[in-house]
Amino acid sequence: MTLLGSRIALLLDVDGTLLDLAAHPDLVVVDPGLPELLRTLQARLGGALALVSGRPIAALDALFAPFRGSAAGLHGLEIRQSPHGGVTYTLATTLAPAFHDAIAAIVDAFPAAFIEHKAPCVAVHHRLDAASAERLRQALQEAIDAHAPDWHLLGGRLVFDVKPAAADKGGACRTLMRTEPFRGRLPIYLGDDTTDLDAFSAVAALGGQAVAVGPRVAMHAANHLPGAAAVRSWLRRLDRMLARDVIASEDADLQHVLARLDATQHADDAP
Repeated sequence: MTLLGSRIALLLDVDGTLLDLAAHPDLVVVDPGLPELLRTLQARLGGALALVSGRPIAALDALFAPFRGSAAGLHGLEIRQSPHGGVTYTLATTLAPAFHDAIAAIVDAFPAAFIEHKAPCVAVHHRLDAASAERLRQALQEAIDAHAPDWHLLGGRLVFDVKPAAADKGGACRTLMRTEPFRGRLPIYLGDDTTDLDAFSAVAALGGQAVAVGPRVAMHAANHLPGAAAVRSWLRRLDRMLARDVIASEDADLQHVLARLDATQHADDAP
């Protein structure tokens, strides 16, 4: 028999999962109690909690201060294995000036689109109808084909991420899970977008479970939460479960743990 907190690892997407989406990445609002909740969960899990995001790790630290944890930023291009460790890059790469200029020229042609610089990556956010979004996607893909064929265009909810093809959230999860305190645990990954599907596959291969947040990726996971507010409520329920030192046998089904969390949702306070 082992304590549940020593058996699981928690891997969390940020925008759309921990935080409600906003019209601009700089306008997201962090729930006042969320940094402390993350700190408490990190302690109860022996440090095995990580944020996995398309944002740079420095931006995550600024958002959730004073909380600081293990993290993967820029879709896995950046990794920080421990809260007080340094940030390492999984690839040595830069965005060539001509490539950047091509992307900027494309975005200038779409008034409802804007660039978020996440050196060396770029996110192109938009508020376009489906036909215009497809034209934007095609133009960005043509720029990649012409300037950086080893880069990848990753479509998400109202965003296109331009990033190195070799960096993805699945690889980030595998890297984190190879080291202490994550090694040997069962990972639970929460994510809301197609940008999280590589992570869903990675945690399943490691014997873990994915929790889909919102409707966009609901068909890709057995577990589902309706939105970011529900995620924060779910995390509070998990915190209470861990605080009670719930005992789980070595061969306990992780799906059973998730089902127990779902069963207690009506006892939670309002999000």
